[in-house]
Amino acid sequence: MRHANNDNVAILHAVAVLFPFKVRQLLLPPFEEGKISIQEIAEKIVDLPPKYVATVMSHRWETIYDLMMGE
Repeated sequence: MRHANNDNVAILHAVAVLFPFKVRQLLLPPFEEGKISIQEIAEKIVDLPPKYVATVMSHRWETIYDLMMGE
């Protein structure tokens, strides 16, 4: 179980590098307005699986990100 948890943490760190927080901040307003979808962000902008894009675009990402960065 600990191995799986470490893998999940590593994936979140990788996602934070591949989908920078500043990019998220730029995409958040059009996403919240329904002008761009998770699928579009995943395919056209960050080239990541939609499930990870959904995590980054969620409101909980700020907390996860702050915990990872030690803030």
